[in-house]
Amino acid sequence: MPNFESCSLSFPLSFAQVTLRKPLHNEKPCVSWFIGDSLLFKSWDLQNNLSLVWNVQRTTIIGNGNTFISSPEHLSAALLLWHHLCIDIHVSEKTRELPLLDGSARDWLEHLRPRNPFSKELLFYEIEELFRIDFSNGFCIVEPSDTFEVEYSLEQEGFSDSAFLSIYAPEDLISVLNARTFIFENQFNKALAQGLLAGVSENSGLLLRPVKKSEVEVLRNKKLRFEQEILYHKVLDLVGDLSLFVQELPMAKIRIHNGGHIVHHQIFKRLVKYVHSRYPA
Repeated sequence: MPNFESCSLSFPLSFAQVTLRKPLHNEKPCVSWFIGDSLLFKSWDLQNNLSLVWNVQRTTIIGNGNTFISSPEHLSAALLLWHHLCIDIHVSEKTRELPLLDGSARDWLEHLRPRNPFSKELLFYEIEELFRIDFSNGFCIVEPSDTFEVEYSLEQEGFSDSAFLSIYAPEDLISVLNARTFIFENQFNKALAQGLLAGVSENSGLLLRPVKKSEVEVLRNKKLRFEQEILYHKVLDLVGDLSLFVQELPMAKIRIHNGGHIVHHQIFKRLVKYVHSRYPA
């Protein structure tokens, strides 16, 4: 029963307990999210989940009006690899935030994998429509595909780059799960002045300063794990947001420019009608 603790976005210390087990007789695999010992929601229970309140403050926040869980998206993405198991997540009642760990999903993966082999395949659902979402500084186009594909581009603080990847199998997710969260120096200073990111430490992500159009300086004596780690983290957030309520990915090509959690949620709301719930009403 692994316990995880580190700073979170708002607190110097937060913790979560994650339990993976084989389903009992006639039990359906799912992910159950708890605040302390109180169930907030479980995957596949779409009728209930769609009534929950979504919010965004540099991370996904999901709640029911009385309580909430913050920053579930990195763990949610990793749990796609264990869709065949029953998974219980207990988040600290005090903070209600998932520990940020190193800002990626790598630590979740490395601690859970030794005792729990991955599924040999990912789950996907088909979609049937093409649609576009426009917002103030970008856009998103979604269309049917034979697997989950993402073309993610970003223009921010003078930095500009794009990445494309296709996900067919569990091993295709690994580089995405290894990509750490990031923030540009100007944004970080503004957030601190607003009283945000109070829990963040130098080990919980990347602090960046743009150098050239597609180059950055990584501050605090760190370096990128791979060339397009910044864009891959945007994909990690997308994957985590889309899989929070269902441990499946859409068979869709998603082209997204300057996206974020808000547009990720809008995409899911358009696609959820294609998901066949394991817990029908």
